[in-house]
Amino acid sequence: MPKVFINKPISVNLTTDSADTVHLKPGLQDVSQELADHWFVKAHCQDLSELTDDTAANEVIAQLEQQLASAQSELETAKQSAGEHEQKSAEATAKVTKLEADLASKTKLASDAAASLKKAETESKAKDDRIAALEKELAAAKAKSAPAADKPA
Repeated sequence: MPKVFINKPISVNLTTDSADTVHLKPGLQDVSQELADHWFVKAHCQDLSELTDDTAANEVIAQLEQQLASAQSELETAKQSAGEHEQKSAEATAKVTKLEADLASKTKLASDAAASLKKAETESKAKDDRIAALEKELAAAKAKSAPAADKPA
Protein backbone atom coordinates (compact mmCIF):
# COMPACT_ATOMS: atom_id res chain seq x y z
CA MET A 1 0.00 0.00 0.00
CA PRO A 2 1.30 3.45 -0.84
CA LYS A 3 2.09 5.85 2.00
CA VAL A 4 1.23 9.55 1.85
CA PHE A 5 1.92 12.35 4.27
CA ILE A 6 -1.12 14.60 4.76
CA ASN A 7 -0.54 18.17 5.97
CA LYS A 8 -4.15 19.03 6.80
CA PRO A 9 -7.48 17.17 6.87
CA ILE A 10 -8.89 16.58 3.39
CA SER A 11 -11.95 14.95 1.83
CA VAL A 12 -11.55 13.21 -1.52
CA ASN A 13 -14.51 12.41 -3.79
CA LEU A 14 -13.63 9.33 -5.80
CA THR A 15 -16.80 9.54 -7.91
CA THR A 16 -18.55 12.46 -9.54
CA ASP A 17 -21.73 12.07 -7.49
CA SER A 18 -19.90 12.27 -4.14
CA ALA A 19 -21.16 8.82 -3.23
CA ASP A 20 -17.65 7.57 -2.51
CA THR A 21 -15.93 10.17 -0.32
CA VAL A 22 -12.83 9.43 1.73
CA HIS A 23 -11.85 11.65 4.67
CA LEU A 24 -8.15 11.72 5.50
CA LYS A 25 -6.64 13.09 8.69
CA PRO A 26 -3.23 14.79 8.94
CA GLY A 27 -0.20 12.57 9.31
CA LEU A 28 1.34 9.53 7.66
CA GLN A 29 -1.34 7.34 6.04
CA ASP A 30 -1.43 4.01 4.20
CA VAL A 31 -3.88 4.47 1.31
CA SER A 32 -5.09 2.44 -1.66
CA GLN A 33 -3.32 2.84 -4.98
CA GLU A 34 -6.50 4.37 -6.45
CA LEU A 35 -6.54 7.01 -3.70
CA ALA A 36 -2.79 7.67 -3.99
CA ASP A 37 -3.19 8.22 -7.75
CA HIS A 38 -6.12 10.65 -7.34
CA TRP A 39 -5.22 14.18 -8.52
CA PHE A 40 -6.50 15.84 -5.33
CA VAL A 41 -4.42 13.57 -3.11
CA LYS A 42 -1.36 14.24 -5.26
CA ALA A 43 -1.97 17.98 -5.02
CA HIS A 44 -2.37 18.04 -1.24
CA CYS A 45 -0.21 15.21 0.04
CA GLN A 46 3.38 14.11 -0.13
CA ASP A 47 3.84 10.66 -1.61
CA LEU A 48 6.19 8.60 0.54
CA SER A 49 5.77 5.28 -1.27
CA GLU A 50 9.20 5.59 -2.87
CA LEU A 51 10.82 5.52 0.54
CA THR A 52 12.12 2.05 1.16
CA ASP A 53 13.93 2.40 4.43
CA ASP A 54 13.57 4.23 7.69
CA THR A 55 16.57 6.45 6.94
CA ALA A 56 14.84 8.08 4.00
CA ALA A 57 11.62 8.42 5.98
CA ASN A 58 13.53 9.91 8.87
CA GLU A 59 15.14 12.42 6.50
CA VAL A 60 11.72 13.50 5.27
CA ILE A 61 10.43 13.68 8.83
CA ALA A 62 13.47 15.75 9.84
CA GLN A 63 12.89 18.12 6.92
CA LEU A 64 9.23 18.47 7.81
CA GLU A 65 10.05 19.05 11.47
CA GLN A 66 12.58 21.70 10.43
CA GLN A 67 9.95 23.38 8.25
CA LEU A 68 7.50 23.23 11.15
CA ALA A 69 10.04 24.73 13.57
CA SER A 70 10.83 27.50 11.09
CA ALA A 71 7.14 28.26 10.61
CA GLN A 72 6.58 28.30 14.38
CA SER A 73 9.54 30.65 14.80
CA GLU A 74 8.15 32.96 12.14
CA LEU A 75 4.77 32.83 13.86
CA GLU A 76 6.30 33.79 17.23
CA THR A 77 8.20 36.65 15.60
CA ALA A 78 5.00 37.84 13.94
CA LYS A 79 3.11 37.61 17.25
CA GLN A 80 5.82 39.60 19.02
CA SER A 81 5.82 42.21 16.27
CA ALA A 82 2.02 42.41 16.42
CA GLY A 83 2.21 42.88 20.19
CA GLU A 84 4.71 45.71 19.78
CA HIS A 85 2.50 47.36 17.16
CA GLU A 86 -0.54 47.00 19.43
CA GLN A 87 1.39 48.63 22.29
CA LYS A 88 2.51 51.51 20.06
CA SER A 89 -1.05 51.89 18.80
CA ALA A 90 -2.38 52.02 22.37
CA GLU A 91 0.24 54.63 23.30
CA ALA A 92 -0.63 56.70 20.23
CA THR A 93 -4.33 56.44 21.03
CA ALA A 94 -3.70 57.61 24.59
CA LYS A 95 -1.61 60.52 23.30
CA VAL A 96 -4.34 61.51 20.82
CA THR A 97 -6.95 61.34 23.58
CA LYS A 98 -4.83 63.59 25.82
CA LEU A 99 -4.22 66.04 22.97
CA GLU A 100 -7.94 66.13 22.19
CA ALA A 101 -8.69 66.88 25.86
CA ASP A 102 -6.03 69.63 25.87
CA LEU A 103 -7.47 71.06 22.67
CA ALA A 104 -11.00 71.06 24.13
CA SER A 105 -9.72 72.80 27.27
CA LYS A 106 -7.79 75.42 25.29
CA THR A 107 -10.72 75.94 22.94
CA LYS A 108 -12.95 76.64 25.96
CA LEU A 109 -10.37 79.05 27.36
CA ALA A 110 -10.17 80.83 24.00
CA SER A 111 -13.96 80.97 23.78
CA ASP A 112 -14.20 82.36 27.32
CA ALA A 113 -11.48 84.91 26.54
CA ALA A 114 -13.28 85.96 23.35
CA ALA A 115 -16.54 86.39 25.29
CA SER A 116 -14.74 88.44 27.96
CA LEU A 117 -13.09 90.59 25.29
CA LYS A 118 -16.44 91.18 23.56
CA LYS A 119 -18.00 92.13 26.91
CA ALA A 120 -15.10 94.49 27.67
CA GLU A 121 -15.39 96.07 24.20
CA THR A 122 -19.13 96.55 24.70
CA GLU A 123 -18.57 98.12 28.13
CA SER A 124 -15.76 100.29 26.75
CA LYS A 125 -18.00 101.52 23.90
CA ALA A 126 -20.79 102.27 26.37
CA LYS A 127 -18.33 104.26 28.54
CA ASP A 128 -16.95 106.07 25.47
CA ASP A 129 -20.51 106.96 24.47
CA ARG A 130 -21.23 108.15 28.03
CA ILE A 131 -18.01 110.24 28.05
CA ALA A 132 -18.96 111.78 24.69
CA ALA A 133 -22.43 112.62 26.04
CA LEU A 134 -20.96 114.17 29.19
CA GLU A 135 -18.50 116.20 27.11
CA LYS A 136 -21.44 117.55 25.08
CA GLU A 137 -23.30 118.43 28.28
CA LEU A 138 -20.17 120.13 29.64
CA ALA A 139 -19.71 122.09 26.42
CA ALA A 140 -23.37 123.12 26.50
CA ALA A 141 -23.10 124.12 30.15
CA LYS A 142 -19.96 126.16 29.42
CA ALA A 143 -21.70 127.84 26.51
CA LYS A 144 -24.59 128.84 28.77
CA SER A 145 -22.35 130.09 31.52
CA ALA A 146 -20.02 131.98 29.21
CA PRO A 147 -22.57 134.70 28.25
CA ALA A 148 -23.42 135.19 31.91
CA ALA A 149 -19.77 135.74 32.72
CA ASP A 150 -19.56 138.38 29.95
CA LYS A 151 -22.29 140.55 31.57
CA PRO A 152 -21.00 143.42 33.78
CA ALA A 153 -22.09 143.32 37.31
